[in-house]
Amino acid sequence: MDKARLRKTLRARRRALSDRPLRSVQAAGHLLGSPRWAGAVGLFHSIGAEISTRPLLERGWAHGLQLALPIVVGAGRPLEFRRVFPDTPLQAGAFGVLEPQGTERVDALDLIVLPGLAFDRAGGRLGYGGGYYDRTLARSSAFRVMLAFADQEVADVPMGAHDERVQAVVTEDGWLAC
Repeated sequence: MDKARLRKTLRARRRALSDRPLRSVQAAGHLLGSPRWAGAVGLFHSIGAEISTRPLLERGWAHGLQLALPIVVGAGRPLEFRRVFPDTPLQAGAFGVLEPQGTERVDALDLIVLPGLAFDRAGGRLGYGGGYYDRTLARSSAFRVMLAFADQEVADVPMGAHDERVQAVVTEDGWLAC
């Protein structure tokens, strides 16, 4: 299946999940219990039917982690991660994703938690098609993990030359090392 059809299929599959809030909390629990959950962490701000990152933000702030959310700085460029606090103003940016306003840039991340539509056991990740995370990961030494619902697993994600793999996937079922 090509990427466009796979994206359409996986969006519908994810929207059909009736227990997304519970699954989000379960997946967050697996990530929060890991030694990887430390230092400077780059998260995504979930939208729509995505797995929720809210539990991760709240626990990260409570434990004093340096949390950052990405901003899109231009087409064809990597993302910039900006520090976020509970009172950081967020504004809809590119693609309607909430982005932090007026905060410092965080260049040295220990962990990047990525969104996506599909994953496979070899670390293949199907994003939304803009390549922003691929360009970001190509320049980063941070450990990379996709946060997803177990139902987003496919046998084989079609990968191009520029597509970056993740090192692990965390779902409501636990960790999958890739």
